[in-house]
Amino acid sequence: MKLVWRGATLLLLAALIVGMGPGAASALEPVVRPWAQVFAYYSYNVSGYEKDDPRFDDNDFNQFRIRRTWLGLDVEFNEVYSARVVLDTRPSDVTRYETTSVPSGAVDDPATPEDESTTQVVTAVQNDRSGRYEVWATYAYLRAMPFRYLGFDFGIVQSAYTSSIFRYWRHNYIMENVMFQYDLNRTQYGDQGLAMHGEFPGGFGGYRFAFLNGEGKHAQEANAGKALEGQLHLAPFQFQPALRGLEAMVYYQVDKQEPDHPELTNRVVEALLAYRLDIDGTMGFSINGEVIRREVESGDIDARQVIAGSDVNPVESLAYAVWADFWFARNYGVLARYDYLDPNTENDSDTGVGYEDEQTMLLAGVWVQPIKYVRASLNYRQFAYTGDLVATDGSTVDKTPDRFVFFNTEFKF
Repeated sequence: MKLVWRGATLLLLAALIVGMGPGAASALEPVVRPWAQVFAYYSYNVSGYEKDDPRFDDNDFNQFRIRRTWLGLDVEFNEVYSARVVLDTRPSDVTRYETTSVPSGAVDDPATPEDESTTQVVTAVQNDRSGRYEVWATYAYLRAMPFRYLGFDFGIVQSAYTSSIFRYWRHNYIMENVMFQYDLNRTQYGDQGLAMHGEFPGGFGGYRFAFLNGEGKHAQEANAGKALEGQLHLAPFQFQPALRGLEAMVYYQVDKQEPDHPELTNRVVEALLAYRLDIDGTMGFSINGEVIRREVESGDIDARQVIAGSDVNPVESLAYAVWADFWFARNYGVLARYDYLDPNTENDSDTGVGYEDEQTMLLAGVWVQPIKYVRASLNYRQFAYTGDLVATDGSTVDKTPDRFVFFNTEFKF
């Protein structure tokens, strides 16, 4: 790990030195471009829960809400150096862990003597979704780009996954992509660290590698472990018009996730295949498929005990999604998406989450873009479960699907 860090530092210094070469200095004032992007929606719950369902009071629940507001500032100092600062205003969604000390062997053997060394075990997980809006720094980084094929970002940088996924999932204002929808990536949109990136000649794709704290952009470093991630996207058929839109992406991340448990290693592997075809410059379609696997591996304790209480971050998670987008005259179209999530906690009480097996999501809708700066979508989405609920009378019943109608909007300037 130290060797990787030293190598990355040397590459960054090399980029800075190149950037200070002839032509780097300029008498021109920096070019500053402020911008904003707002996601808002109206939702209506059409699930029709039965009276003995604990979600019965949510029938017909509807709301208007600002899901996210990005306020950004892009600065171009010269041909080599630039910077970006992005503030994210959104409803609070903060996870807090409660831990307790237990003998190191107590997870596997409750009879372990009390005088042995102890370890911290997560006993509860609390999600703060109070609804109040908070402001976070999503990105704040300096970029040195001496060549088109090689550049460096330093600060709160974009994750290797985020840098390319929106090439394929173009409707983030409707719903998060699969990785972030089910919280499969700790770093989310970005993290504090160093990134190296570039494009391949001829439009054949690009790459991005990052060396990060691994705690996410909202938290300071909490342990000696770091997150390493890499992403490669390829478009190999640039000389074949019919296949030019065929692309593939792979992503890998490994990090030490829990500060109290350095023996835990978190790995995420992702693969995506996409095809896009434009017809006569006005119509077209895209078809995409993505597979994600997340694994938490422990050296000497049961990893499930450390992440107890979370229904989306168990020992091993498998998720995949397929989506298709058809557009007409480039400013309106139809969209469909199907997600599958298997958190691998089939009726396993040791995870602390009860019985919660596979989950699926189906989304279908229409979208319109009347002007360049505005998009809107009317869509239906259903979340179906293989799991149980405790009814109001104490009996166990099947967990019926959640169904919603959404009207999503995005405007930017």
